[in-house]
Amino acid sequence: MKVRELLRSLSCLMGELSEEVDDANENNTRMYGGRNKENDPPSSERGGGRDKAAGKTYDPKVVLSGSMKDRELFLLRKKVAELEDKVQELEATASGKEKALKSSDTSDASDDEDKNAAAPVRVYSKKEMSDLDASVRSFRNISEGGLVRNPSRGNRSRKGSWPFLKKAHSLGGNSQELINQYTKISRLGKVMNACKQLPWKESMYTPLAKKLIHSPIPHLTVTEVSEVLKDAGQCLLRIVKECPPNVEEAFSKWPPLDYELVWANQSCLDAWGQKDVEGMARFYDLVFEQSQILQLYEGTFNKSIFQTQDLKPKRHMYTYYGSKPGVKEEATMRFNQYSCVLVEDKKRVYFGIFFETSKKEKYPGEVMHTVLRAHACWKGCAAALVLFTPDGVILQQNTLADSLFGFDSVDTNVFSDFKQDGTPVDRIKALFVGNEDLYGEMWDAVMVKNRRWWSRLQLGLSHLQPATKRREDKDVSAWVYGDDTYAWYYVLFQRINDPADGNVVLSCELKDISDFVHHEEKLRAAKVHEHELLESIIPGHIIEHLIIQKKDKDEAKLERSNTFMSISNSDSTDNYLSDNYLNVSALRMIDDQRVSEMAEHHKQVTVIFADIAGFTRISSQSSPGDVMIMLNRLFSIFDDISEYHNIYKVETIGDAYMSVAGLNLKSDTEKGLRECGESKHHASRMIAFCKDILDGATSVLTPMNSPVEIRIGVHTGDVMTGVVGYKMPRFCLFGDTVNVASRMESTGKPGHIHASDATRDLAPNEDWEPSGGVHAKGIGNIPSWFLASARNLSGSSESSHLNQQSWRN
Repeated sequence: MKVRELLRSLSCLMGELSEEVDDANENNTRMYGGRNKENDPPSSERGGGRDKAAGKTYDPKVVLSGSMKDRELFLLRKKVAELEDKVQELEATASGKEKALKSSDTSDASDDEDKNAAAPVRVYSKKEMSDLDASVRSFRNISEGGLVRNPSRGNRSRKGSWPFLKKAHSLGGNSQELINQYTKISRLGKVMNACKQLPWKESMYTPLAKKLIHSPIPHLTVTEVSEVLKDAGQCLLRIVKECPPNVEEAFSKWPPLDYELVWANQSCLDAWGQKDVEGMARFYDLVFEQSQILQLYEGTFNKSIFQTQDLKPKRHMYTYYGSKPGVKEEATMRFNQYSCVLVEDKKRVYFGIFFETSKKEKYPGEVMHTVLRAHACWKGCAAALVLFTPDGVILQQNTLADSLFGFDSVDTNVFSDFKQDGTPVDRIKALFVGNEDLYGEMWDAVMVKNRRWWSRLQLGLSHLQPATKRREDKDVSAWVYGDDTYAWYYVLFQRINDPADGNVVLSCELKDISDFVHHEEKLRAAKVHEHELLESIIPGHIIEHLIIQKKDKDEAKLERSNTFMSISNSDSTDNYLSDNYLNVSALRMIDDQRVSEMAEHHKQVTVIFADIAGFTRISSQSSPGDVMIMLNRLFSIFDDISEYHNIYKVETIGDAYMSVAGLNLKSDTEKGLRECGESKHHASRMIAFCKDILDGATSVLTPMNSPVEIRIGVHTGDVMTGVVGYKMPRFCLFGDTVNVASRMESTGKPGHIHASDATRDLAPNEDWEPSGGVHAKGIGNIPSWFLASARNLSGSSESSHLNQQSWRN
């Protein structure tokens, strides 16, 4: 039974290995470009192995002079051949055993036991079983962790999955499995081998390193790194000594970590033209500060470690401009490999990154393939990409830029673009015609401060393709522009070094955003309208408070977006923060904190309620449309008069109109001082408002063609205010003052103002008549007074009618 299981396992594994050999052959053909399936020579001619069809063998010595890939394929083919022979031998033995068992089954049942006992059954020796187990184990080692680590069919250039994703690591030292893996891909393997056992204690770890205490990453000491790799290729080590105040932020918010360069070997110092580690540290910090690309790479690597917990080594290609400090020569392409590590230095364990700045290609031609792919992306990019010299000459541009600027770049034009005086046409300045201030701002940001600069520019044909020649026709002396049309573009400039010669050039990206700007203008108009609507129903102090909150959130958002990318554009930043318009969602009371922030206590304000006398009878005898027309006309007059007297309208409830004066808003102060003397005279302003709406109401007719009569209740006292509600937020007033004012209105007389003693004392110059007092629930008897309108006092309706026409006009 064990033999059959081993045979099945060996057959499956051999099938997988055969597929890997085929994939490796195909990869080798594609990478080296020398062979194909049609004219592929026998394996004996490819440097070793055995060709079954030809029945030939070959000398493995021939392979030793070939490439590493050929040597790997030779070992794989040899192993496949050995395992095929072993499988055939074992299958033949197992087949003989099965035939013997079948022949015994056809015998007489009574002699079954004797015949079975006498049947010749092959007994495998312990050595044969051990050899079979060893073959399967050897096969598995090659398939899972050997020369070809299970490449994906969809992307055969990539290695297999990282084998340490879910494996815990010891407190100090390195496992042999981890050492073997790093030995294949990094110089760290030698150092790890020297650091198999490290007497680390948990108290030695910094807070940041403690977060990775059991992670499967190399454990090193600065002493061993310096000793083992002093004569190796270019390497350096940077560690984080100063941890963030909140270590958890390093994992959730991707902060910029403060790395310190603590070691670099001589090969690295020579490559960058530095004499010692201190000089190398200063040089690296300077390059890091000036290179946004390097900042972005390191930030991305930090994110992969602390946010996604991806601890695998990473690599990228970069341009190397030579070893002379401050001098950039013609660039070469190199590969830099990052490995996150835990490093002991002076009895402390730190998190760090180990750099190998001169890694070799994974396969011959990797650099060329990377450059070709980048060029394909450059040409097919959806944005117009242009490289300018500082003088404004177009060095290179992609296909979309050709359609905007014309075939005027150095790589597409046989002759350069010159003006009549022989100087090159500055195509950068041409983009900023009419926006010269922005040109100076861009130049300062990009060329002086080495920051990215972006803005919106409205460009036409005269900006993109400025006239540089005059027509020879004598009758035509004007510049030739053609039909000029304008569009909005997103324009970004940044400074880079030309890999061809190391000189500074300006990279420009343009993208047509006309449709976006058009929709943005529509959205802004809608926001303005919604904001104005909110201002009419919510007091100004609440609007201002919410706008400040919005600004704080926008500034925090902008600061987070600029963490790893320096952007210099004051206009664009101001535009980003200048959207000081609120929508209804800003008023929604989504939590208790917001409700509490909106709540206020106001001392000594005057509140009124006004309603229509006999409204129940009117509505029962009229159609809904007629009733709504009457209410709309009446309340529109009230709104106009309240604006004139600077009275804040709170709300309308049925036929009742509620308003307040004296909330000490900013608008009260400004308008009150200008129109009514001192803003604290809220009671006098409210009485003037009440008399005007009494007169104005007479110009509105009921559906029965009789003048509308209203009654008004007024009271002065303290109130509480706030915004409540999530679905339809409302500004509300609460307190006894509101209840008393409502009681004054319900017990009033049509055509009269019914005021409490508190209001009458603040407006003593009016012709008040005592009413005998009102009983208010929970308060008791309250002295009250009546005040008739000017119409009721004069007995004439002509003046009020003319006055009302002025409100409507």
